[in-house]
Amino acid sequence: MKALLHADWLRFRRRRDFWLIAIAVLVVGGVGFVSTYHTDSTDPTWLDRTPAQIREEIRSFSDFEGMTQAEEDAQIQQMVDDSIAQQAQERVDWEAQQAIALQKYDLAQTPFTLLGNGLVPMLALVLMASLAVGDEFRFGTIRTSLLAAGQRRRFLLARLVSLFAMTLGLFGALVLLAFVFGIGLRVVGAEVNPSTIPIDAGAGVAWLGAHILATMVVISLGLALTVLLRSGAMPLLLIILAGLVELFVGVLPIFAAAECPFAGPASDPGSAAVCWSALAGVPQVFLARSIQTILAQLGSDTHALAFAGATIPTGPIQLPVLAIAGIIAAWGLLFLVVADRRFRTMDVVE
Repeated sequence: MKALLHADWLRFRRRRDFWLIAIAVLVVGGVGFVSTYHTDSTDPTWLDRTPAQIREEIRSFSDFEGMTQAEEDAQIQQMVDDSIAQQAQERVDWEAQQAIALQKYDLAQTPFTLLGNGLVPMLALVLMASLAVGDEFRFGTIRTSLLAAGQRRRFLLARLVSLFAMTLGLFGALVLLAFVFGIGLRVVGAEVNPSTIPIDAGAGVAWLGAHILATMVVISLGLALTVLLRSGAMPLLLIILAGLVELFVGVLPIFAAAECPFAGPASDPGSAAVCWSALAGVPQVFLARSIQTILAQLGSDTHALAFAGATIPTGPIQLPVLAIAGIIAAWGLLFLVVADRRFRTMDVVE
């Protein structure tokens, strides 16, 4: 196994496409972080209108027909005074919201602000996983790799361990990049407010672990599709389509909640007068739904401002975080069983 892992390390570190994908993920994360900070720290121009500008706008869009000049001037002055007072109140409200938004860039908050839902690194790693196995079929090197491994299961396991190491490395690099940006904002004297609510470190570690678990499960799906299709390009597209289809199916009326005509045993005690249909719990075992739920729940538990106001999917069964993680892991195990069975029985000479 060590020899296989060492061979994978030598092979992957020389692949320019893997390096380009990883660098692209870091660039996208960094650009998104800076862009979001620029949006949150920039005051809107409509809060800086001068009395002369307001007066000109009033003259342009108002009709004072039938008034004397004195009445017109008095009316305009009253409207200017009201607009200035409203603008001052809007500025107070904006600055209060901005003070909270700028806490997202405090050092402890930056990893959550940069990573967000983690979709970009997940898709990038799925693409890398599909290419790592799919290119073996594409270039006809799969036979040589299998001869070196001895057993096909060992080859698949070694490739999975290598991809797990790549997942840890990419997420670790993103967290490090977030800290670098957080320190950089302070060094250049950018406006950053200290966080008033401390981050829950335990929930933060669990949230990052949930990201890694979800990514590895989706990678397992990518590997299964790659082995089935013998292609490194199609699996990512199929995974995106499957996710969209799952989200569409999950909101069908047969799975939705409805208002109860009475509050009885059939109503959900956590949602007052809401009744769940017999099939309402089915979407709770869907993969995309489970990933969305666990990330939203753990993100809320971290107290990170990046997840403030995030909606946590609900259902008739209040599943604990460990149960949701178990559902996700079960999907991953299923994908690996499919990949292993197909890989061990396929004819690579075809």
